Amino acid sequence: MKRFRFVDLVVGISLMFMSGSVFAQNWPYPANTPGVEVACANCPGTEKGKLTAAYRDPISGFTGRWIDSTEVIDFQGGFRTGRAYKAAYSPQKDRIYMEIGSGMGVYSRSTFFSRLEGREPLTPISQFPFLSRLESLHAGNPELVLRWDQWFYAESTFSNWKTVVIDGQDRISGFSIDDRGWVYLANSVFGWGMLKDTGAVDGSIMQGKQFFPAQTTNEIDSSTAILVVKTSSGKYYALVEGGAAPGVKLQNVYDATDPLNAVRVFPEFSQTYTSAAPTSDRTALIADGKILIYNNDAFVTNGAPLQTIQPASGGRYGSVDTDGTNFYVTFTDSNFQIFFRLPA
Repeated sequence: MKRFRFVDLVVGISLMFMSGSVFAQNWPYPANTPGVEVACANCPGTEKGKLTAAYRDPISGFTGRWIDSTEVIDFQGGFRTGRAYKAAYSPQKDRIYMEIGSGMGVYSRSTFFSRLEGREPLTPISQFPFLSRLESLHAGNPELVLRWDQWFYAESTFSNWKTVVIDGQDRISGFSIDDRGWVYLANSVFGWGMLKDTGAVDGSIMQGKQFFPAQTTNEIDSSTAILVVKTSSGKYYALVEGGAAPGVKLQNVYDATDPLNAVRVFPEFSQTYTSAAPTSDRTALIADGKILIYNNDAFVTNGAPLQTIQPASGGRYGSVDTDGTNFYVTFTDSNFQIFFRLPA
């Protein structure tokens, strides 16, 4: 019987950019065409000779690999190990935003896929300007990453954010983007803040404003999620989710129209969620396995949803995204998972 090793690949998806953890440091690229298995001739130990499974319809071709970290263990100092997590695309800025462990990498969409197709060599993470050093074991076998156009890492000496020395693996707990090029970052124990994507392609770090608790009533002390919503008046609001006390989950709302001087506003949003996707006038949430759709103006003032969509018996909705017009959701029950479009 053949044994397969599944590795993540980057494929062109016109509406959404999705990625899970990537572990492919020593594995060869998949074939350029469907239906072809590729053996790993240079893999170590018992993995030698095992196959990368052939892909099939609806995937028509392999585009490339942008991160490679299969042989890197979890490090919590110097640079916390980079794994591929959430990704988002801004059509207004034509930029792709990647959450890489506890860091952010930003890529111009106009060159990202052509760089992958051209098999641009990946760069060892040890060659990026993070902190003064990596642990010696980490530096000896670092992650490989497609060199980004801009980046951010809160604990870098190049960052203007203040951090504390603390154990733990991943420090980014969520991010959101607006149409002005601002990246809203929930950075757990390091607070939350906004970073400006200038559109540069020189590998420079994004800078912005970091917000720490000001000891006001029910203020979040460690952010776990963040979402930016634009209203019909042109104002921008950041909804920051997290805990103010053990077992208590809150949503603080900030008027972020002036990103460097965000102001907390009331009433605050009370609905927690597991996935969210805003458009110019609607926001869809996944909460307790169901879909909630809000008008943005009502959303930021804790108004009721326009529509609540319950899942079919025995199932639940898992995630939501948008192309700016339609919402796309996943639905899971005990037998299958499906992905479908929901008109906004």
